Amino acid sequence: MTSTQTAADGLNLVSQGNLDGARAVFMKLIEGGIDLAQAFYGLGVIALKQQNLELAAQQFNNCLKQDPVHSNAMFQLGFIEKRKGNMMMAVRYWQQCLQANPQHGAAKNELASAGHLTASPPPPPPDHQHI
Repeated sequence: MTSTQTAADGLNLVSQGNLDGARAVFMKLIEGGIDLAQAFYGLGVIALKQQNLELAAQQFNNCLKQDPVHSNAMFQLGFIEKRKGNMMMAVRYWQQCLQANPQHGAAKNELASAGHLTASPPPPPPDHQHI
């Protein structure tokens, strides 16, 4: 790891499949107290890719301790709850995600598929007045 590597570099390594390299970047950031929320988020993504839901949830919660409105961490916690079969809790996380970031498309999609968000507002009730 070079001294200029960032959490974004670590996430790029994750997307390339280099989980060990990414983990090294995130751990170095944490050791240096740099960009802690994103570093914990990155470790959560790695754990999720490795199907370790408990460790992933722990890392995403560590992320939220550093940045309480980290919408992607909230989204991922919802995803974990969905995988565990706890849709009520998943919906809560996705709703919190949308409160933090109303433009979070993945959270909107998950809520819509769970029946908790409509793509467009319902039509107004019919007018019962007769002419």
